[in-house]
Amino acid sequence: MLNPIDGDAGDSVVTYQIYDVGAGTYYIHVLNMNGNDSGSSTYVIGSDVIFSDGGAVDTMPPDRPRVNKVDNNDKVITGIAEPYSFVGAFYHNKVATGAYADGSGRFTLKVNRPFKAGSVLDIVAQDSNENISAPTTVMVLDKTPPRLTVNPINSKSTAIKGLTEAGSSIKLMRGSDRCKRIC
Repeated sequence: MLNPIDGDAGDSVVTYQIYDVGAGTYYIHVLNMNGNDSGSSTYVIGSDVIFSDGGAVDTMPPDRPRVNKVDNNDKVITGIAEPYSFVGAFYHNKVATGAYADGSGRFTLKVNRPFKAGSVLDIVAQDSNENISAPTTVMVLDKTPPRLTVNPINSKSTAIKGLTEAGSSIKLMRGSDRCKRIC
């Protein structure tokens, strides 16, 4: 069954969506308004490739890109994808950056400014036939050292007070020795 999904009879290109088509051989004819037949185009539909009169058409999406760790200081996202595929990084369902993988599949995506720690990115690859991979989801790691502010101390101090990032570990050191109390 063919249903037009884009264009109309007056257009030079009309896109149709085909429903309920399984593997097999199909012949497509186009008739103009005067009843002239274009002749048939033959399509053999398999599991991941369509063969037409013009040759094989790749319908298999690329594998998920392999993405190296991303942290909140990075100005690039790197990894491996299908060679020559376009790799895009999505943040909140919007394209944040993209670039083409080289012949070995290596890609480098430039980032205008680093993403915040905890941000979630989806990285996809799209091949030349517009097949899109499943996303690789990465969480941006926190690699920024916490700030520490210490109130003044002296030889009579019995406690050290200050401020730092919540959840941080605090160590009191004297040279390379760790102190269990003010030393």
